[in-house]
Amino acid sequence: MYHPACWIVFTATTALLFIPGVPVRSGDATFPKAMDNVTVRQGESATLRCTVDDRVTRVAWLNRSTILYAGNDKWSIDNRVVILSNTKTQYSIKIHNVDVYDEGPYTCSVQTDNHPKTSRVHLIVQVPPQIVNISSDITVNEGSSVTLMCLAFGRPEPTVTWRHLSGKGEGFWGATRDGCGVLPEGGLHRSSCCGGTAWQWDGGRQGCGGLFVGLVWGLSGVQHRRARCWTRWVTVPRVYPRLPGQGFVSEDEYLEITGITREQSGEYECSAVNDVAVPDVRKVKVTVNYPPYISNAKNTGASVGQKGILQCEASAVPVAEFQWFKEDTRLANGLEGVRIESKGRLSTLTFFNVSEKDYGNYTCVATNKLGNTNASIILYGPGAVHDGGNAASRVATGLCLWAALLARLLLDF
Repeated sequence: MYHPACWIVFTATTALLFIPGVPVRSGDATFPKAMDNVTVRQGESATLRCTVDDRVTRVAWLNRSTILYAGNDKWSIDNRVVILSNTKTQYSIKIHNVDVYDEGPYTCSVQTDNHPKTSRVHLIVQVPPQIVNISSDITVNEGSSVTLMCLAFGRPEPTVTWRHLSGKGEGFWGATRDGCGVLPEGGLHRSSCCGGTAWQWDGGRQGCGGLFVGLVWGLSGVQHRRARCWTRWVTVPRVYPRLPGQGFVSEDEYLEITGITREQSGEYECSAVNDVAVPDVRKVKVTVNYPPYISNAKNTGASVGQKGILQCEASAVPVAEFQWFKEDTRLANGLEGVRIESKGRLSTLTFFNVSEKDYGNYTCVATNKLGNTNASIILYGPGAVHDGGNAASRVATGLCLWAALLARLLLDF
């Protein structure tokens, strides 16, 4: 008869000779019989069962070369490992609160008729996706290049996708390894589509375009569909979606934007998905600085003795500071019956009691650290000839008049 300690050492040594997940067949091909591979999520419990019969004289469970249980005797110092059953038909253990380091081969070893036999089962531990490192919020100047990083961990390895939350719809500007990147106008350059599926977002403005690509159109609101993509390549090519006139690359964990524009500012959402649990989602805010641009500056009419207000609206990041001039003289707040108020992107010049000397041309100047711009605004009285627009509209009107006059001369000629 074998000494128990000698048998255990022999069994442990024998167990190292076999390939994980493949039952060992010695004599009776169906005995002992372990389970198929066991898959559990991190934090759950895993039950390992081994089917035996009354020929068995000794049994043991091992993890690689470590003995967990020999019969009813516990050899492992891990409190999470407990025995469930040790009967004539089944020998099973349970591992509570399973973690990643528990993954691997487990061996059921039995002694029968003085011949050791073993069978193996492989424990697979799934881990929900978790973003472990992501770029901090960033502020850059327009035209700069930006690289956003989003590193994620999980089992299976999660797929990382970037999405720009533009405020005008959920535009999908990212890419995945088995999908297609899409552009706001619905197209891709030729090498950018891979075999797989691309989601179409943002009311149908997104599509999957390029060679051998199925197009999907006619969406509205926040509806979405899927577009199939085909490719000639045997291996899956990388995905390189690009924005119109700009570079825009999403490759796994990194999102690269070259020549960033003000329209590309906002929040960027990184999602890590592996279907084990709900996706892990984090956001990065990208602020794009740009020089002032006066978007609204209209001429205004007011009668003598009445109240008159000139308005100047400028877009800029950082917010612009305003100054008002009449001819070459800078106006001061509270002097000569005028008040200057600037809040956010809007500045107003108020005349509480308009007089003849107040009529004329005023200049609004908007300035921030990246530059400045100005616009001329006219305060006029009753009966004055004016176009009611701003400097840009007056230039456009003048060009139209010259074009009309030139066309008339050509016709007469």
